Amino acid sequence: SKGIKSIYSLHEDIALVNKDDRSIYGASKGETTVTANLETGQKITYNVTVYYENWQLFIIYFLFGFLWYI
Repeated sequence: SKGIKSIYSLHEDIALVNKDDRSIYGASKGETTVTANLETGQKITYNVTVYYENWQLFIIYFLFGFLWYI
């Protein structure tokens, strides 16, 4: 059976690709594209959007919110 030849993220600062199990992890908030090249020559493109969870937003605003006013 044919598999994935290579997989990569256009912006690794937003989404990381684990080369071993080909899973995608969010690194920071934003949008990017992840592309998988198959051994058959086909290309699959995923549009990935990473959001912060509500508890993460609370911590960011609580710890760094004062920086917006400087």
